[in-house]
Amino acid sequence: MTPEEMERMLQKHDEALARIERNVELVTNQQAQFYSDLQGLTARLDGFEKAAEQARARQEASISNLTDLVDRLINAQLRLVEGIDRMTDVTEQRLNALAEAQKAAEERLNALAEAQKATEDHLRSLIALVARYISGRNGGDAPR
Repeated sequence: MTPEEMERMLQKHDEALARIERNVELVTNQQAQFYSDLQGLTARLDGFEKAAEQARARQEASISNLTDLVDRLINAQLRLVEGIDRMTDVTEQRLNALAEAQKAAEERLNALAEAQKATEDHLRSLIALVARYISGRNGGDAPR
């Protein structure tokens, strides 16, 4: 091999070595960038996990509050139903008492109507008697 060939070969070798070094540097830079990006993503993921945990805690608190409200609503509904049942019983008793009072008033009204009819009959008889008496005194027949 001639010195020129050796020189060309060394030059090619140096160029190949320079390319390899550039490629190694490029890969090293890409790995450094990848590692940096990975750290950023890890930090963001940690932030997302923390936010998700906080949201989960708020959600659990909201569910607990809703459960308490539903329990209170159920208890209020039960008390309302009990109150309505009591009012229904009282109303039924009062309606029964009112029906009895109306029946008694109707009986008294019927008795009063009978008494009034008897009074009217007696009054008619009295009027007829007085009329005969008066007509008997005025020359008509005497009362019998």
